Amino acid sequence: MSKKNDDDDDDDDDDDDDLTKVEKDYFLKNIDENENSNNVNERERQMERERERENIEAEERIELEKKEKEKEENERKEEDMRKWEDVYGKTVNKFVNYYRNNPQIKKITFIGGVIKGGNKIVILFEKDQYRPNYESIIRTYDEVNQEIDVVRDRILDRFMFTRVDLPNGEIALFGGQKADQEKGIYHRTRGPVLDNVALFNNDKETYVISGKMIVGRYLAAAVLLQDGRVFISGGSSDRIDCLDSCEFYDPTTKNFTPCSAKLPDAIRSHAAVLLANGEVLICGGYCRDQKTDREYLSRSVFIYDPRTNKFRKGQDMNHQRVTHTATLLPNGDVLICGGMRSMMARSTEIYNHPTGRFLMGPDMKRGRSCHSVNFLSNGSLLLCGGDSTFLGRETWEIYDPDANNFFLGREFE
Repeated sequence: MSKKNDDDDDDDDDDDDDLTKVEKDYFLKNIDENENSNNVNERERQMERERERENIEAEERIELEKKEKEKEENERKEEDMRKWEDVYGKTVNKFVNYYRNNPQIKKITFIGGVIKGGNKIVILFEKDQYRPNYESIIRTYDEVNQEIDVVRDRILDRFMFTRVDLPNGEIALFGGQKADQEKGIYHRTRGPVLDNVALFNNDKETYVISGKMIVGRYLAAAVLLQDGRVFISGGSSDRIDCLDSCEFYDPTTKNFTPCSAKLPDAIRSHAAVLLANGEVLICGGYCRDQKTDREYLSRSVFIYDPRTNKFRKGQDMNHQRVTHTATLLPNGDVLICGGMRSMMARSTEIYNHPTGRFLMGPDMKRGRSCHSVNFLSNGSLLLCGGDSTFLGRETWEIYDPDANNFFLGREFE
């Protein structure tokens, strides 16, 4: 009996030894797996740390590049401003001060009309045109002596007129709408469309209403032809939103005569400029579709030849534009600036006269619409005001034809 029990005990010990071995193998296996898993996790953690370090380094590089670009941009702006002060600002600084020191002036409608000697610029200031007692006041600015000449507190009777500088030094304001000076020009009860021309003569200090247009119109375009007549195209009348009619004005006789040629499209708020060869470039504007009677923004271009009294189609502009400007440059090209598209445009285009093609030009520093453009005596262009004033400020800038670039001037604050 005792022997049997001893054998049983031995069997139990063998079983214990077998279990221990199995357990050891299991534990050893788990240890290996854990070690392998730990190694994998460590490698993953290490890779994650490397990725984080690479991301941090990339962010630091991006931030450094951003700061370098900002530094370069600030240096460029400072250089532009130095150039503005040294080269351009001298001609107009006193004019800016005059604007700043007269808080009753709310807007500059146009700066233009170089008078005879080439150093006087006519300025039309406006008081707040959205409020009662609307006024427009004429001044002249002598850019050589930097003096404001107070001609007289002329209160203009019109807005949205078409301006042309005549050879005798007069500035002609064609048509427009009569201003409601009690309620402001943008009040819904604004006056009728005017069918005459206002002639401003700085030397004689006169402002004379003259002539009777074939069609009273506003938002038209007008250019002085080589034969001395003024060619007036398109616009709106009191009955028709977009006109296809044109007419001539003779400054000598002060008479208007109809033009038998019709615009290919009825347009308003377009731009027109006399080309070096005597033809007229007409571009953009609001156009009325004759079939659907719907208006749309146009990028169409038409060339009018006064010799043949005919229009022909030109190559379209790159963008649709209204209330933009077109200015003939000394080299015969035309600079197209700003205007309205979905918003006020900063973009410009340059019409190359030999090829008849439009190339994109440098961007202006501010988006502008209904602004003014005029040559200064140093050959640069002064761009001023416009509906960039919806931002609450008047700004102006210079275009240098030689550098083909814009330089922003001081804000009118």
